[in-house]
Amino acid sequence: MTKSRINRAIKHLDLEICGERGEGSFYFRHIPTGAKAGKSVMVCYLNQQILGRWIDDATAAKEAFFREYPEERPADHDWATHELTYEEEEQLRHEEQRRYEERGN
Repeated sequence: MTKSRINRAIKHLDLEICGERGEGSFYFRHIPTGAKAGKSVMVCYLNQQILGRWIDDATAAKEAFFREYPEERPADHDWATHELTYEEEEQLRHEEQRRYEERGN
């Protein structure tokens, strides 16, 4: 699991993952404002969670961000209902399976 992979999966939320491996936590940053969004994710390494969990955590962080900064919520865009296209889901699934097989699991 890499930051770039997680960031590709959550880019529709206008968030990016920040932090360094081994520090004990990662957090999400709202790209347009630079503000921290939501609570930190308390893991030392990105691969301690599957991609779907990172997406869930990012979605929760975005909701928390809008509660803290309601003026940033776009009136005409329902970000929470954005769904990946079938092709995006398949690509992520294939990447996850390939990495799983590369680790020898």
